[in-house]
Amino acid sequence: MNLLSLPAIPGLPAPPTRDLRGKLTATILSIYDLPSPAEPNVTMEVGAGYNNEGPGAFPTDKRTTPAQKSSDFRFTGSSVVPRNPIHNSTHSYVKSKGSSNRLVVTTPRLSDMYGDSLTFHVSSGRDGADELNLKASLPISSMIVGEARDLILTLRENEEDENDDPADDRTASSSSTWSQRRPSQPVLRPTLRLRLILEGPLRPEISTVLAASRAWFGAVDGVAGALSASFGPSLKGLPPMRKVVSSKYVLVPAVPVAVISAALAPAIVGALVVGLPLFLPLFLVAFAAAMGGTVLFGAVAASTPSGRKQVEKMLAPIVTNVVATNLGQRLVYETGSRVSPVDLAGLVLPRDMLGKLFCSLLIDLVGSCSYLIPIAGEAADLAWAPLQMILVASMYDSKFPNAKYFAFAEEILPFTDVIPTASLCWVREYGPELLDFGMKKLEEMSLVPSSSQ
Repeated sequence: MNLLSLPAIPGLPAPPTRDLRGKLTATILSIYDLPSPAEPNVTMEVGAGYNNEGPGAFPTDKRTTPAQKSSDFRFTGSSVVPRNPIHNSTHSYVKSKGSSNRLVVTTPRLSDMYGDSLTFHVSSGRDGADELNLKASLPISSMIVGEARDLILTLRENEEDENDDPADDRTASSSSTWSQRRPSQPVLRPTLRLRLILEGPLRPEISTVLAASRAWFGAVDGVAGALSASFGPSLKGLPPMRKVVSSKYVLVPAVPVAVISAALAPAIVGALVVGLPLFLPLFLVAFAAAMGGTVLFGAVAASTPSGRKQVEKMLAPIVTNVVATNLGQRLVYETGSRVSPVDLAGLVLPRDMLGKLFCSLLIDLVGSCSYLIPIAGEAADLAWAPLQMILVASMYDSKFPNAKYFAFAEEILPFTDVIPTASLCWVREYGPELLDFGMKKLEEMSLVPSSSQ
């Protein structure tokens, strides 16, 4: 069975390849408003200005390769754009159809380049008055792996500080050598138009999930096709299920069931209340079995071709938005250090005061549910204690680094689940602020004079 030919999980990337390298491809489209008429060369460099700080860099990764450069692209024989009527001294070029305009840089691993900066150098290749020495840079971590991105980069001189002017400020005044014009005339900065695409391997666990999902979808499609071929002709004449449910004929079996349920409901509720210690474990087992069957049936239904289309409509936008984030890139691709469970919890847990209060109360409630089944319920803490530790760390680790250890110990030890660790962390974080706010309100109320009778 060819796994790569089977359907993929909706919203997730295409089937992985065996190439483990990081590859960055730039398609040079045009260059505008150069101060020199010389045909420019464009070179792409990865690794100049490597930075171990910032959202796209990972200090734990050790660089194993030096800065990588691509081959040159020269606008030889390119189409010359008409000069700007306002800035008559500028020159622009558009790539001609017959020339190769792709610059490629590869590294042994995608993480080798993901924390670096990408720099484009534009030069004239000759000395003299027409010499060009311009560049434009951007962090590679700002790109999304596997997604083409069209960019317009502002070119600056190599010795010019890129923080002097905003990146999109193309009309600011400047004293650089290539922009000496009349003082009243604004400067039109040169720009480079290009298309970038960053490619790299998926993480092994993601590749395994995709391969398993394709095998599962293929098996479901085979069974669905066999059932359709066997029972499809005999069921073709039956009305659709939605018409059967909405018709009056469904009342024939529904009314007796509803009458019997209403008559027996008080007796059933009374028996459950009286025999709660006896019936609760049986009820939990029956509930778990029913939930398991529902989940299994839902998974099979969602795996059919029609079910996958419905799931894609709901999940594709969510998956796309998550994968587009820096954390999502680290989760799916080998861009750096792996995502921790605490980072994953941070994707769904709230950061505002009321949201954290609700989650803290819910965490403590779930932790105390082990008392519903005395002694035996403590065994459930073996599974909940690590989860509670992750949730508390995600919400409060920045303020209280040791709270997660206390949450784990409180949950794993017997007969200590009653301690509301998550709620106490919330009180410690927001309590002083709320208390100070209340004291100020009391002072304001005391300063208001009472109305005369």
